[in-house]
Amino acid sequence: MKLLKKRKRDFADFYTDIGSETYNNAERSAVKAGYSPRYARGNAYKLVSRGGISERIIKNINEINERSRKSREDKVKIAWQNYEEARKERRDRDAQKWFREHGELQGDYIQRIESEQKITLKQEQADEIAQKTREAIKQALINPQ
Repeated sequence: MKLLKKRKRDFADFYTDIGSETYNNAERSAVKAGYSPRYARGNAYKLVSRGGISERIIKNINEINERSRKSREDKVKIAWQNYEEARKERRDRDAQKWFREHGELQGDYIQRIESEQKITLKQEQADEIAQKTREAIKQALINPQ
């Protein structure tokens, strides 16, 4: 990128200053950068197309796009975290509500959950033993002694 004089650099910065009255307005950007209003009125569009200035404008736009992308990613990340927290809080509230409404069943519920976990573990152990047995039978059929 070419080194630009302050006025040209300022012009490119004002031209890409989102939210200001100079954004995307070559004439206003030129006046604010220090060019005379008379020069700006007739020649501002030429400034935009000059090599060094146009490179600076593209650089500024790319930086703006990158900041915007990061900002969007951060907003999505925060929204997702809030969503996950809300889901967890909702599950907790629902469980508490259920236990309040069915207080007498709370002990039975906990016992049922614990017994289901034990049954699941026993089933997993049985599946593992069955798999080992199948492998042993295969080996015996392949290599009879």
